[in-house]
Amino acid sequence: MVSDLVLSRLALGRLVLAEYRKIFSTKLWWTLLIPVAAVALLFTLAGGGFVGVLADQPGGVDLPFALVTLGLTMGFTATFAAIFGALALGSENRHRTITTTLLTGSSRQAVLTAKLVAHGSVGLLYAAVTALFGVIGATIGSGALPSAAAFAAVAATGGLAVLLWTLLGIGVGYLIGNQVAAVLALVLYSLIISPLIGGILTAAEIPRVGDYLPDGASTALTTDLAVRELGADGGSGRVAAELGTDLTGLATLPWWAGGLLLAGYAVLLVGLGALADERRDIT
Repeated sequence: MVSDLVLSRLALGRLVLAEYRKIFSTKLWWTLLIPVAAVALLFTLAGGGFVGVLADQPGGVDLPFALVTLGLTMGFTATFAAIFGALALGSENRHRTITTTLLTGSSRQAVLTAKLVAHGSVGLLYAAVTALFGVIGATIGSGALPSAAAFAAVAATGGLAVLLWTLLGIGVGYLIGNQVAAVLALVLYSLIISPLIGGILTAAEIPRVGDYLPDGASTALTTDLAVRELGADGGSGRVAAELGTDLTGLATLPWWAGGLLLAGYAVLLVGLGALADERRDIT
């Protein structure tokens, strides 16, 4: 019994190692990472400059708006991480390497688990790079710097959002099974479908429903804590928090509820993807 457990863990470890080799032997992971780092740097620089302009006005106050820009850039990073996750299976289907993966793996579930572990950890790398370049941009740009604790808290919630979107992307990739279709589905949802649904719900005066969609849950997870940290800074902080709410479209959900909801979506899509994959033949 114990030996079987050890052997299964060793087999899973080899599958995870194989996934890392596949990831880092291609250009995809760092190609997607470049715009993530660039946007994190430029956005925090622009945010710092914006706050610097406000601070120069009569009666202006220098506020750590980098918290909000970090939350926004984490949302951007999450989209790229989801695309990266969607390609976990799609690229193997396209290049016909999935047959070898499935035949050498102990089971389809073990292969899926290995992909979740390997690609999820790379998603966390994306989040760490976003936070790093956010620190650089906030340091170079004008404006007050947030406390280390506040910045770490926002980076942690944003990192969780990036991880969950990576897993969600894997679920979409498994559910659809086609590389191009999976990426298009994620891009269309992020750029067209989600804003369209939000606009329709707002026009119908039922805006809170949108908060329970994946994007609404992600917004709560990436920006809720940042805006609340600003709001805790007295009167000037409340003004900044209102401005941050206008820029981010702050959800009514607290960050922890958004995290639980987004995790539910990720589990649902991964589960549906696993069921769809079980019905496919090994070719």
